[in-house]
Amino acid sequence: MTTTTTLWRPTGPEELALVEASGRRAWPPRLPEE
Repeated sequence: MTTTTTLWRPTGPEELALVEASGRRAWPPRLPEE
């Protein structure tokens, strides 16, 4: 079964790769300009 998760901030491929690398358990910290 596939579920959909809504992300509430813009997410690019680099950020998604970091989320995947964490086992989808952690969000990378925000960048200083955010």
